[in-house]
Amino acid sequence: MAQALTLQPSSCNMSDTSLANTTRKRHSRQSNKHLALLVANMLKKAIQANRVDTDHNPKAQLTMRQCKLWALALIDVFTNPRFVRARMLHWRAPNDSKELKCSRMELLSATSAECSADCAPPPSGSQLTQDMMGLRQLLHQRALEHEQEHEHMTDLIRSHAMSVAADVWGGEVAVKIYGSRAVGMALPDSDIDVALLPSVRLNSLQQTQALTMLAGQLLESGGWSSGRVISGHTVTLTAVPVLKLVMEHGFAAGATLPLRVMLDVTLANNSTTDQASSIDGSTECSNHVGLHGIDIVNRLKTNHEALAPVVMFLKQLLVTSNLNDPYSGGLGSYALTLMVAFVMQRAEAKGECCEAGELLRETLQFYANSFNPLKDCVRPLPHSEATPNGSTKIEPGSSTTPLQVFDPEYADMNVAASSFRFNLVQHLFGWVHSELSKHYLDTADVSPQLGVLLEIVTRKHDALY
Repeated sequence: MAQALTLQPSSCNMSDTSLANTTRKRHSRQSNKHLALLVANMLKKAIQANRVDTDHNPKAQLTMRQCKLWALALIDVFTNPRFVRARMLHWRAPNDSKELKCSRMELLSATSAECSADCAPPPSGSQLTQDMMGLRQLLHQRALEHEQEHEHMTDLIRSHAMSVAADVWGGEVAVKIYGSRAVGMALPDSDIDVALLPSVRLNSLQQTQALTMLAGQLLESGGWSSGRVISGHTVTLTAVPVLKLVMEHGFAAGATLPLRVMLDVTLANNSTTDQASSIDGSTECSNHVGLHGIDIVNRLKTNHEALAPVVMFLKQLLVTSNLNDPYSGGLGSYALTLMVAFVMQRAEAKGECCEAGELLRETLQFYANSFNPLKDCVRPLPHSEATPNGSTKIEPGSSTTPLQVFDPEYADMNVAASSFRFNLVQHLFGWVHSELSKHYLDTADVSPQLGVLLEIVTRKHDALY
């Protein structure tokens, strides 16, 4: 089956657009280099003051990604009034017994309810748990920074999807967000997953035709007041056709760093024949994993407080190593969430503590050392009162896939069938478990080390490349 590709220029003058794009890219590169250089110089001086030899210790040197992350944090300190100075954190450079001391800035929320937590006592649990809670808050706040622009993107898709629905199947369509942004576990760079719910069932040809037409209309629309559509193409060599969009926002406001967001748009055929319930989105689509997973993940989050911090940590880790995309053999968010929930249920069955730090270490250890994807499969249960005893063995004669992670409610739905690079995920988990052990277990005095977690989740593991 041929891949449908739609890449059309906007109606504006091509020479002006090309010049503007070139200028923005040049400013973006220059700004990124300046930000990285600023923080690199600051931390280099701090490292030299503590006599850490970076020339003979390459692992102590900072990458461009880490420098940019610290630079953005410093910019927020000077531009956002809702920042307070926290106590000193001790960052221990890898393979070095000396410690680097630097002040840590923690982001406070803008709402009064969250601001009241500033005077609350520090969270209970191990130091790793406290640091993971801080990392989760930082990632969550970053993900919500441009929520209004994301709403403009979905509104643009909704308006043109209604036009496509009238042309292709002569009916209506509903638009629903699913995935990480629908369950509150999105990362700053997370894609926006959009599901279109048609009023009638469509065959594969109609789905491809509708998504291709939608891509063309979006590219010709000119975007909205502060953003536009950069590219769009329909991928048909997948279980269901998917429209992959790239949108950009911020350039109209004179920003030197316009931000790009990836969006995945799919068509979900409802299993019900009741068109009214299909249009308002009140009926679950059993054949759409993303929409079905919203209720499952929300239920697991409600019953287990430690789930979200662990999943967000591991998701950022996979993003850094380019192992998060199921279309390229990575591990998707829903499958990762079910894998963490499975380990959590095993621990509860044994009566063990399930705080975030311990759950993270147990998850890393289990899938890196104990789990064999050739023999074992993951079958979490939908309710917390029923817990599994261990990994379920693969039945002889069953379908052979690189990884088997089954949905809690649909026993035959393998949500990780395309994760053919899971061996790299296992290797990565083993390396992270070793790094966390050095900083949190193999030392007598553990101080707050949020910088350690930032360094781990933003550093690519050399052995994977």
